[in-house]
Amino acid sequence: YEALNENADKPKFLSDAEKLEAKDGGLKDVTGDYIKVRVKPNKDFNARDSKVYYVNKNAWVEIPKIDTAGDSRFTNWTADKKAQNEEEKENGIFDFTKRHKFTEETLITPRSAQDVVEQTDPANKPDVPASYVKVIIDKTEKAALEADEKQSQTFWVNPTKEVAITVSNPKGKEDQEVELKDNNGESLGTQKVKYNFDKWQKIKEGADDNSLTDLNPVLDIDLAKNKFTQKVTLIKASYEEEIDAKELIGKSTIAPLDTPKGKEITSDILKGKITPPDGKKIGSIQVISTPNKDEVGKAEAKVIIKYTDGTTEGSDANPIKIPVEVHDNIVKAGSNGERPKEALENYVKITLKAKEGGKLEGTLTGDFIYYVSPEVEIDLEAIAASIKKTPDTGYFVNGENWTNANGKTLKGQFAQEAVFEFEFEKSNDIITKTDDSVKKPEGYVTVTFKTDGNGKVDGKDEIVYFVNPNAGIKIGQTKTPDNKTIVIPKVTANEDCEFKEWQENIDEGSVIKGNKEFVAIFKAIEKTVTLIYENGGADVRGTVPDAIRVKVGTVVNLANKGKLQKENAVFAGWKIDDTTYGEGDQITLNENKTAIAQWTSTKHTVTFISMGGSNVKSQEVSHGQKLQAFDEPKLEGKVFVGWKEKGKENEAAYFDLNTSIEENKTLIATWQDPVKEIRENDQVEPQFIKVSFKQEANGSLNKEEVTYKVAKDLSFEDAKQAGMKVPEIKAAKYYKAIGWDKELKLEGQDIVFNAKYESEDIIPIDPNIPDDQIKANRPDGMIIVTFKVAEADTDKAFIKAIRKFYVKKDKEVTIDPPTVYNKTMDYTFKGWEGKTLQNNKLVITFTEDTEIKALGASLPQMEIQLPRAGYKTVYVLSNLNGASGKLAVKINGT
Repeated sequence: YEALNENADKPKFLSDAEKLEAKDGGLKDVTGDYIKVRVKPNKDFNARDSKVYYVNKNAWVEIPKIDTAGDSRFTNWTADKKAQNEEEKENGIFDFTKRHKFTEETLITPRSAQDVVEQTDPANKPDVPASYVKVIIDKTEKAALEADEKQSQTFWVNPTKEVAITVSNPKGKEDQEVELKDNNGESLGTQKVKYNFDKWQKIKEGADDNSLTDLNPVLDIDLAKNKFTQKVTLIKASYEEEIDAKELIGKSTIAPLDTPKGKEITSDILKGKITPPDGKKIGSIQVISTPNKDEVGKAEAKVIIKYTDGTTEGSDANPIKIPVEVHDNIVKAGSNGERPKEALENYVKITLKAKEGGKLEGTLTGDFIYYVSPEVEIDLEAIAASIKKTPDTGYFVNGENWTNANGKTLKGQFAQEAVFEFEFEKSNDIITKTDDSVKKPEGYVTVTFKTDGNGKVDGKDEIVYFVNPNAGIKIGQTKTPDNKTIVIPKVTANEDCEFKEWQENIDEGSVIKGNKEFVAIFKAIEKTVTLIYENGGADVRGTVPDAIRVKVGTVVNLANKGKLQKENAVFAGWKIDDTTYGEGDQITLNENKTAIAQWTSTKHTVTFISMGGSNVKSQEVSHGQKLQAFDEPKLEGKVFVGWKEKGKENEAAYFDLNTSIEENKTLIATWQDPVKEIRENDQVEPQFIKVSFKQEANGSLNKEEVTYKVAKDLSFEDAKQAGMKVPEIKAAKYYKAIGWDKELKLEGQDIVFNAKYESEDIIPIDPNIPDDQIKANRPDGMIIVTFKVAEADTDKAFIKAIRKFYVKKDKEVTIDPPTVYNKTMDYTFKGWEGKTLQNNKLVITFTEDTEIKALGASLPQMEIQLPRAGYKTVYVLSNLNGASGKLAVKINGT
């Protein structure tokens, strides 16, 4: 069982079962306590969560394996109890594919190889992941090996990482006699040399030991930090041969080379530093190696000199060495701007200086001067960015804004002197503080306009400006074209106050040099309030009373309405706030108030006459308003269809109860019978539905098709009792009536009932009707079945009765076939062709018009001789042609 909670606890159901015996549904006396087995991945696995299982110690179980993806150094899983490992080895292999029996708590963990593992047994590869690659390090036969030092070592390394292979650099052999040759292969004689270890070089690589490929050129390699991805890599030590150079150089003179950082060191440049011996002329040189052009410092270039006479100086093993010093291509000038000694003679002067509005910090002259090489691209951007720029008051630094009169940039190649100037950007001389995010520039002063709390300045409590004290800013009444004037803000007083003066006198002519604060002072004024009258609507005619203005706290009498009038309305008083007052009422005015005229609509009476129905109360309705909802009247046996206005009873339209009432009215109830016969296209009131009865084809009704209007709430039976008559259905010839097409039921909606008919299954056809008329009168869904005597027997037999029938198609029917009569004595009826009768009836299904022929047989003429007296034998004298029958002869009545 897997532990599923964060603490890897044993599942509760299992813990509970371990406490109970089998008789109680437990495991205590069956398995005992379960054993904990933990599988713990390492931090490099993609799946890093440990898995904990509780297993039956008496059972062989298979533990689920964790995916090892993500760890390139994984070799195998191992259990801390060696009995669980293959061959019971300590740190041996734990096989997840096999079943194990755990009797004690066990921890299963992954084993990982080191990134670099040396193969110590030449015959056996060490235990490393299959992905590891092979690296062979060969010190070669030129190494002077110590007692325990190996010439060749093999390592297996992790191909996914940069690794360090620890191999000591070899010491080369000394006093080794070698034959020296020139570049043309000509011998220069023998010489004793000393091998000095130079570097490690990658010589070969490939997919396996038998398919290694030479590298051309070979690659220098750093064993302390390198990534190996090929399956097999061969690395060999490279040595320099130390020989007395004086013997080889002869009289050639070598001059040192001074070059700027970044400049390519070409063979032509190196050739120019060599002066050949007398009588020799240099044809070319072969460059073996040059110093790193981007690394400042002293080094050597190694070459072989080829003379025009075919001779050479130097060799691969013992080249000519030319001293080279790589100089920095940017050199800072002395403290007074003088040319530094480190600068080469052709270096040009570059000056960095400040324009108006600030200065560059950190130099005595105020300028930064550098000497740079004209031979390579120079990048001064980082140097320029590192210089501290200090703006004057009214200026600020906005990025690295350097300019040059000739359009040069800080990054490029300089063939002549150049000057770059830093531009400080100009700040606004007057800055309005709109919120706290607007900061005062260094050196600026503050000008503030504010109030004593009884008013506003330009609609605000306070206005703050930050001002450049060196810009000649003044305060004035209007804005000036030079934008050097702060306009005095407009002052507005609170209610019951008025502006008195500025607390500090504003000198409009003086330049602002320091902080200023101007406070607007206000004084109180006597407070009054006003009462205004309004007419209460656009449809009110007449003028309102005059407004009055009095001191706060004065008691006033409200005016009467005067000549104010509103059609169909009555003045109801003056509304002030939420209270309505009458004419002449007194109120105390402590603040401005508005009195609005209130009007109530004229009332009209609407009377209802129910015409025998239940009583409906009359209503009083405000002018222009609508009637309140009320129940319709009721009258037994009648249907209420609406109200008609008195005097308009004969008009077709009914009174609309949503009509606005603008005068007294009398409404009269209109009633109708619940059932009434109407024309099919007549319209019916909303209280009724239309019920129609239609005859349809193949029959008729006992009266013409009929339509009734019926009260919506009546059932079908109620409608019949109220006078709705259901017509009788009469079927046409060959058909029978089967009722109506839907249930005789009313559901409050218009409905049409259509008569339904169907033809008989079998209809005998009058023998006197001609065949063409029989076909023309054929009912729908019927076929014609004809019984007839075969053509060959028409002189011997006939059918006297009905012999044709209309029969229902595709339906099994039972027909009484007609009787077949003899015309001659020698004919007998045998049956109907292809048909079998059941109880003398034909039971059959027809799918198309059918003729059924009578089958007959001819009887032979029989001549007999009666027996003589005393004899009983009758003789048949004629040939019966195989016919059989029964002959009865009576003699003397017996």
